[in-house]
Amino acid sequence: MIIATEITRLADSERSISQPGDTIKLSLLEMNVLLRIRSSVQTYSVKGKALRGWHRSIYTLGIRRETKNKWERRVPLTPKHVEELITKSNIKVIVQPSTNRIFPDDQYSKAGAEISESLEASDVIVGIKEVPMEQLLPSKTYMFFSHTHKAQAYNMPMLQDILKKNIRLIDYELITNDSGKRAVLFGNFAGYSGMIDGIHVLGRRMLALGYGSPFLNVGMTHNYRSLKDAMNNLKEVGQFIKRDGIPKDFGPMTFVFTGNGNVSKGAQEVFRCLPHEFVQAEDLAYICNQADYDPKKVYGCIAGVKDYIRPNSGTSFFCRRRILLKPTKV
Repeated sequence: MIIATEITRLADSERSISQPGDTIKLSLLEMNVLLRIRSSVQTYSVKGKALRGWHRSIYTLGIRRETKNKWERRVPLTPKHVEELITKSNIKVIVQPSTNRIFPDDQYSKAGAEISESLEASDVIVGIKEVPMEQLLPSKTYMFFSHTHKAQAYNMPMLQDILKKNIRLIDYELITNDSGKRAVLFGNFAGYSGMIDGIHVLGRRMLALGYGSPFLNVGMTHNYRSLKDAMNNLKEVGQFIKRDGIPKDFGPMTFVFTGNGNVSKGAQEVFRCLPHEFVQAEDLAYICNQADYDPKKVYGCIAGVKDYIRPNSGTSFFCRRRILLKPTKV
């Protein structure tokens, strides 16, 4: 939840964010401050980083209805968060009505929010996914995952429209803590949903090839009420694998996880719901060529950077940092 407990006003400023249309990189604490500013045309600072030039106070927060995908049910703030913002920070909250949001409208209404189709009165509008260009309101401040800071070509028209409409964009992906690490991310949850959806699609693919499998009993992530429900379903599927096994033509069924970051760890947690055995990357070829493998379990492998990247020079020297900074020069 984004809410501040204290802000300090300082005379000197080292950094200002006064220009609408900017894509701003902020720390989480700075983001918190933005939701607590009360006076106009003043300078506030946290640890020497000034937040300056806001020409009207932030009184109203809008929560938009997600419209990029029809199955999107996530929310940027829960009803509990909304209630805290209203009661502790005296912020007005407007929520666009939605019939498929994970929390129904009446829960936001009971929390003190106004349910309204229009977000025109909002100073800041928050969401999850990208906003369709025709729904971007001019001269507003937006907070969402824009997927633009790497110059993703598919979202450049949206970014251009943001600039054209004099919109201030605060991208969750660029909010960092004091050590420079991202403070807002869906890492583990991306792994959960990616793995569940992947197993679901695997079952459908096998069926299209003429093979039934226990994976047909796995639904898409958005079909489950909670992560616990999804995990329990995977454990039941695991029991079917223990009993019936996986079609021989698809064995040994092996899942390879590249890296061991948050996304990978989330995917591994889902994978562990199935009867499994982890093997080393160097043993993959041996496992895959074994005729007497166990079809009543799946195999997993966590591959590190050294397992799937080789220096162009042909030397054994390996520097992960150098690869990340200049991948074509390795």
